[in-house]
Amino acid sequence: MKVALIPPISLLREFGQGKFHLLLSHLVDNDLYWNHYKEQRRRGAYLILDNSAHEYGEGTDGLDLLKKGKELYAQELVVPDVLFDHWGTLKRASNTLNLWTKNTRIRNQFLKLNPRLMFVPQGNSPEEWASCLESLCVLYKKSVRFHPSMKHGFVIGVSKDYESWDGGLPYLFKKYLIPMRQQYRFQVHLLGWGRKITELAYLQKTHPWIRSVDSAKPFVYGINEIEIHFNSIPEYPGRPQGYFFMDGFTEEMKRCMRFNVSIFKETAGA
Repeated sequence: MKVALIPPISLLREFGQGKFHLLLSHLVDNDLYWNHYKEQRRRGAYLILDNSAHEYGEGTDGLDLLKKGKELYAQELVVPDVLFDHWGTLKRASNTLNLWTKNTRIRNQFLKLNPRLMFVPQGNSPEEWASCLESLCVLYKKSVRFHPSMKHGFVIGVSKDYESWDGGLPYLFKKYLIPMRQQYRFQVHLLGWGRKITELAYLQKTHPWIRSVDSAKPFVYGINEIEIHFNSIPEYPGRPQGYFFMDGFTEEMKRCMRFNVSIFKETAGA
């Protein structure tokens, strides 16, 4: 699967190169961040503009997301969601699609950009999550019916937050996501490399059709000078406050980061 790295801004020159990236909408206002990914896009990279719900609890406003996506020529937008909130996510997604497709001025901008859309199901139980997943699929199909130009397909983003449920992500895939995918034919992106880091290897092996995954973990471990080894899984130290604006990394930190990135890519089959 494709891998999107999420390093601190000061490390973009070394770790932010490549053909596939996930950008966080709340960082786009930073000039260094903006200029870096604008250049990546100019070179032909695929840009996914995330709505930063993981960082703020709910996704950024749809109008702001579209504006930033249009300026970056992003090929994919993550439709606003609300963490662990089934109905809140459906409401935000529905309102956003209405904004993008029914207001004449905004619709013209949206259709000109013509991005692929990623929807992120949310819920407080596997059953709620599955219900949200199906409702988001139906919502997309209804939108496509009125706007045929959107028929290039959509993506379901599966959050690492749900690995803590019984059976983890493999259970959600087997019980709910795979049957729904057979019906709606969406692509799948893993939003984050979970704390059960061996689970990514399992998912990659059993579901090689998973399109992509993103993570900041190789850098968070590296900041703490920790290498990732599967024979002794290290405890996750947690993303430090101000992570994206950190600087002054030692050579040992960066060596660990490079090692961890190689492990991440190998695990994902990149």
